[in-house]
Amino acid sequence: MKTLAICNPIIRDIYPNNLYYNFTLCGESINIGLLEIERKNEKPLTEYAVSVQVNAFSCNYRDKAIMLDFNDRCNSLSKNSKYFYSPFGSDFVATVLNIGKKVKSFKIGDRVIPNNAYPYRNDGSYGGIITNYASQRFQIFNENQLISIPNNLTDEIAASFSVAAQTAYSMIRKANLQKGMNVLVTAGSSNTSLAIINALQQYDVCIWVASSDVNFTTKHPMGKKLILIPKQYLSKKQLKDFIGDTLFDVVFDPFFDIHLSYLIPRINYNGKYITCGLYSQHSLYKEDNWVKSQNYMFSLSEAISRNVSIIGNCIGVTMDLQKAILDYMDGNFGIIIDSIHNHNSINDFLRKSFHELPRLGKVVYKYDNN
Repeated sequence: MKTLAICNPIIRDIYPNNLYYNFTLCGESINIGLLEIERKNEKPLTEYAVSVQVNAFSCNYRDKAIMLDFNDRCNSLSKNSKYFYSPFGSDFVATVLNIGKKVKSFKIGDRVIPNNAYPYRNDGSYGGIITNYASQRFQIFNENQLISIPNNLTDEIAASFSVAAQTAYSMIRKANLQKGMNVLVTAGSSNTSLAIINALQQYDVCIWVASSDVNFTTKHPMGKKLILIPKQYLSKKQLKDFIGDTLFDVVFDPFFDIHLSYLIPRINYNGKYITCGLYSQHSLYKEDNWVKSQNYMFSLSEAISRNVSIIGNCIGVTMDLQKAILDYMDGNFGIIIDSIHNHNSINDFLRKSFHELPRLGKVVYKYDNN
């Protein structure tokens, strides 16, 4: 069966019949191959192991830096070295192929997605995102690293679900939202922010969204319920000109190194600023002028004087993912899909996944059944 992966150039010489592509990311040329990878003969599974076949996968912002690092490893191998390939991605949907003798949560044929519970799983083991290699066609995980999904969760949605949904529901849980609150979501077109916005439809709050896309509200399904703040208005003086004396009770921000200093003064007393990441995750990223202008000492001083809680959030716990799945089934949550790709549109899949082409929502690669 085929596996989409980063590979070093020597694979082209060894296996010329595979499909190969050149993709440019942050100025770096990345060799991508749709490789025929044979399923190895499985050794007997350990008691709690689950083997799966990946049906579809997608990438998140975190995968951009990981791909650049994987590419460095591939290119560091000379033509005299053993060939090297690396799958990529961190969201997937898969079918269970086999289970260890003590596995009780799944049976063969079940469809599953990652359970990235963090920092600990229900059994007390250390958690986190379960793979950086979601495109690998055959994989083995521990039972507590996966969660089963209902039939009405399509492969396209399921392959886009875990990271964004589990993170969004964790952040909202920590916000303790109350009726009538002013809530700001920054980086509106990021996958995490889209998930937060969709999850907020259940709450009687006023939703403000900051985005560099001036047409964001017309593109988003909840557009009429959102108040758009164009990104350029987030600087201190311009933000006041745009929103007047409005103060935010909660801010959800995926990129603290872009927005923190501008937003702390606009958060209400006893408000919350909840962030799940940063923009500058790799040395090859072009430094954003907003990042350069951050003043963290001022931000902390201002947060103290306003009694603002600055809350860090990494993924979520199992119950966050479970709640997201239940809400999806009840029609109270959704994942926006930008596009679905297969072997005929690999370049578009990569370019959309990593922002070289316009997108709104998740970009999914779906494998054929061979």
